Amino acid sequence: MAKAIFDALGPVLTHWMTGAPAAPAVPSAWRDAIGSEPGEAELRLLALSGQFLAAAVVAKPQSELRALPDVPVLALPMLPLKLRPLARRMVEVCSWRNDVLHFLAGRGWTMHPEDWMPSADDEDVPAVYAPWREWAQAVASNDTVRKPVRALTADNWRDYRMPQRAVALADLRRRIPDAARALLEANFAHETNDARFSLLRVLAQQLSKADAPFLERVAIAAAGADSREYPQANVQALAASLLVRLGRGSGTVVAELASFFELRRMEEFGGGSTVAPRAVETSVQRARRSVLFADAEFDAFAGALGFSSLGLVEAWSFGADVQADVGFAAMASRSAADEVVVTLAAALAEHAGSNLPPLFALVPRLDEAWRIRLAQQLLRGGCSFPDALALGGVGSRIDGAIDMPASVALIAAYAGHPADWPRWGHLEALGLIASRAAARQALEQLKTALAHDLVFQTIRLNAELDDNGGQG
Repeated sequence: MAKAIFDALGPVLTHWMTGAPAAPAVPSAWRDAIGSEPGEAELRLLALSGQFLAAAVVAKPQSELRALPDVPVLALPMLPLKLRPLARRMVEVCSWRNDVLHFLAGRGWTMHPEDWMPSADDEDVPAVYAPWREWAQAVASNDTVRKPVRALTADNWRDYRMPQRAVALADLRRRIPDAARALLEANFAHETNDARFSLLRVLAQQLSKADAPFLERVAIAAAGADSREYPQANVQALAASLLVRLGRGSGTVVAELASFFELRRMEEFGGGSTVAPRAVETSVQRARRSVLFADAEFDAFAGALGFSSLGLVEAWSFGADVQADVGFAAMASRSAADEVVVTLAAALAEHAGSNLPPLFALVPRLDEAWRIRLAQQLLRGGCSFPDALALGGVGSRIDGAIDMPASVALIAAYAGHPADWPRWGHLEALGLIASRAAARQALEQLKTALAHDLVFQTIRLNAELDDNGGQG
C-alpha cells in the first residue's frame, strides 16, 4: 500500500518541481479527497503528501548505524527548562557566543546538549565543557569515550584525552605548580605539536624561576626542529615569551629602544625625571620602534634608562604618544613581573580617558579581582559597556550598572532618537557584566523600549538566572 502511494506521488512531485499544479496528476481515487477547487486541492494535496512522506518514508542511512556513547555529565547543572530557549537564542545569534557560555558557567550553569554542543576544537569555551569536547572527539574518530579520572598523575596521563588533559594539568598547576611542570616535562616529548602548545600555555599560571630550565630546553629543541613545521615555531615562541617574563630573554635591543626616548627634569616636582618619547619623523621609525618594543624585556629597558622597573612606570609620560603607550604596556604584559603589571594597570587607568588599548594589553596578566576593579573605575569615568566587558570579563557582577554614565547615555539616546538607537554591542555587554540586581534594575528602566528585542536578551538572561557561584 505504501509503495502504491509513493509511486502515485512521483508525478505530483514532478509537477511541483516544474512549477505546475499537481492536482490534475493525482489518481482518480484521490480526487474526492482533495476537492475540485484548484487552490484548495493543491493545499490538501500538499498536506497529505507531506504527512505521508514524514510518516512512512525513511531515508536509508549512507553507512552502518552505530550507537553513540552517552553524553558525559558535566560538573555544573544544566540551565532550568524555562531559560533554555533564551540561552539557546543567545548562543545561536549572539556574536559573543563564548562570552555567553562563560557567563553561564560563572553563574554555575551549563547549556543543555540539545541546545548546544562544542566541537573538539572549541578551545575557548569554559573548561567545564572539556568532557563534551572529548566526547565529540571520540565520536568523530569512532573511538571510545574514556571515563574521567579525578587527579592527573604520571600513571593516568594517557587516560586523559586532549582537551581534558590540559584542563586537568591546569587544575594541578593551580594546586601544586612544581608537580604540574614535572608531569608536563616527563610527557612533553610524546605529545603532538598542537598538544604541546596547549599544554605549555598552562605554565603561564604561577610562572616561577623553577620553570626556566624546562622552558629553555623546549625553546632550544623547538628552534632546532624543521622550520617548516609552523606549530613547532609556535611552541618556541611561547617558551621564549615565558622565559622573557623570567628575565631570561635577550636584552640586546634595549639600547636602541631607549634611544627613542629622553629624560626630562621636573623642577616643580622636586627635581625628578620623566621619560618622554622623542618625535618620530617617519613611518619607518615608528615601525622600528614597535618591533623593538616587541623584542625588548621590561627590566632591561628600565635599566637602560636608569630606572628600576617600578620607577620607570612612575616616570612614564602617559598620553604623550599612544602608540608608545601600547608598546610599553605590551612589553610589560609579556616580560614584566606581576607587581609591575599591576602598578602599570593602575597608572594607565588614571590616565586612560578614551585611550584604552594600552590597558587592554595588560588584561591577560591581571587576575579577575583587578580586572573587575578597573572596569568599575572606568565605567564611573564614562567608559562604554563593551570596553568594560573587555576589561572586567563576563560575570563581573557590577552593581548599579544602570546608573553609570554609559547607561544614562544609552537611555537618553533611545528617548531622543529611537531610529538611531545604538543597539549593537552596548546592551549585550551591559547584560554580561552587571550583577543580577543591576540587570533587574536595567530591565525596569528599559521596559518602555523594545523589551523583546534580541539586544535585550543578555539583560533578561542575567535578571532571571539564579547565581550558583560556579566557575567558568
